[in-house]
Amino acid sequence: MPLVSSTTMLQAARAGGYCISAFNVHTLEMLQAVVEAAEEQQSPLIIQSTMGRESDGLTITSISEREEVENMNVNDESSRQPGNEELRIGIVGCGVRASIAIFPALRNAPVDLVAVCDLDLSKAQYNARKYGARRYYQDAIEMMEKEDLQAILVIGPAKVHYQVAKEALQRGLHVWMEKPPGETREQAFELVRLAEKHRRQIQVGFMMRFATANQMAKEISQRPEFGGVKALYFRYMANPYPDHPAFYLYHCIHGFDLARHFMGEPDKVFAREATAAPGQFHQQASLSFVNGSIATLDMSCLQEWTSPNVRLEVTGVGKHVIVENSAEITYYRNAPIRPSHARDQAHFVEAVARLDDSQDALTWQPNQNWATLYSYRGYEDELNAFASAILSGNEASANIEDGYIAMKLLAAVEQSAQTGKEVSFADFEVGDR
Repeated sequence: MPLVSSTTMLQAARAGGYCISAFNVHTLEMLQAVVEAAEEQQSPLIIQSTMGRESDGLTITSISEREEVENMNVNDESSRQPGNEELRIGIVGCGVRASIAIFPALRNAPVDLVAVCDLDLSKAQYNARKYGARRYYQDAIEMMEKEDLQAILVIGPAKVHYQVAKEALQRGLHVWMEKPPGETREQAFELVRLAEKHRRQIQVGFMMRFATANQMAKEISQRPEFGGVKALYFRYMANPYPDHPAFYLYHCIHGFDLARHFMGEPDKVFAREATAAPGQFHQQASLSFVNGSIATLDMSCLQEWTSPNVRLEVTGVGKHVIVENSAEITYYRNAPIRPSHARDQAHFVEAVARLDDSQDALTWQPNQNWATLYSYRGYEDELNAFASAILSGNEASANIEDGYIAMKLLAAVEQSAQTGKEVSFADFEVGDR
């Protein structure tokens, strides 16, 4: 019975519509029994045991203690399903956000998780065991030098995103990084130049672009019937942030990117801000775009996480689409007025209670029974998009150029809020392009 990765097994099971048995084994006799049964039934098998536990002669040691793991068939290309090419990745950062949002979202992505890294070695060890990485490290540079990787994923503070991306690009690796792409627009611009120099791609973690309902809204807004995007309203609320820079870098940046994603090239920016207490801010920005459209961004950290906190409204000509809480979308299509008693028959249609298939509103809500088929928050689809783009040689979505533009918008909004004056987006360019 050959050894293959759990990712390969689960992908095949999903495609074939069958289940895979998983057994906890604690003795050699149990191990022999389940393997023989699986061979007899020609069935795949997942064997589980407690790391580092010794029982009745069966010992499973930790990854770092067992050098033989490096030569297991799980790392053998011949053991993989044909046509299932995977991107060999290493992940830097095993903290809370990475562990609850990014690692689980990789479950259906075409990736081979080779190694993970964290300054806290115990976190790296835990995530390696839980998510199937073959090795773990405490030093990112060591991991990049020792492992045969194609790409690095980095999740941490803005400073770490910038530093790790630079090191990865210089070693010929592609990069997926959480937002923001650095602490300043200057750092983001440097990464733009480095990616061009080394001919590698960087994708920034603007997951709101990839949320299922937001993807639907984007597609609707591009239909000829919509008449082009004329206005956008975005509301994004949260509870307090540690300080003002964190509020802008980790919260407001989503609004800056999403507005530009729907509207195009920014032109003018006017913003104002209210401070209730340290770490508690409310920011409103009015943006105009080169194509004549406008956007209003309403973002705050005065509320708390348990309430619905996101609303996107995109307006065309006689039509608009609303996304509530990144999950439910309604498309309003200029439906006819239906009065109970039409007094002016020249202006009102007949008073008949019926739906108009071509004009009445359309609403979509997620089916939680099939949650894994969608990317409600956007993490799954953004990681799939990155891996697929690198493997196919296509350009990644939400690339470092998009990240740089979002950082320029951040700087423009911040300056306008501080001065109380409208600013020109073009004034925030870092260098000659």
